[in-house]
Amino acid sequence: MDRLTTENYRELLIKNNDLEYRSACLGCENIQKCNPEEGVKCGFYKALEKLKEYEDLEEQGKLLKLPCAVGDTVYTIYSDEDGSFIEEPKVEEVSTHRVWIDSMYFDYDDFGKTVFLTREEAEAALKELERSKEK
Repeated sequence: MDRLTTENYRELLIKNNDLEYRSACLGCENIQKCNPEEGVKCGFYKALEKLKEYEDLEEQGKLLKLPCAVGDTVYTIYSDEDGSFIEEPKVEEVSTHRVWIDSMYFDYDDFGKTVFLTREEAEAALKELERSKEK
């Protein structure tokens, strides 16, 4: 992970091209109004604090990036005696490790194999599946 923020001498800093800028110098209309040590923070400083919080969580392995959201349409490849085809179900539930679709669950590892976020990805995988069956 390449961090964008750092904390140094009780100042929140943002890194840009190997230079560090104190956030108050970048986002305030009036630098005198922004004094984080006294609890007066501009919107830019607050945004940097939030970014730092997310970067900290990511470093600790506590930030979970979900592959989709409830209500999203996904594209799944199903096979039966008539062949393979693509279905377009809606995501019913998302948990920390699984996605529930049509009363079935899929692990996050299934994305890119049998579950896809776009129809184009599903069609390409279906073509590859059909080619491998022909061999």
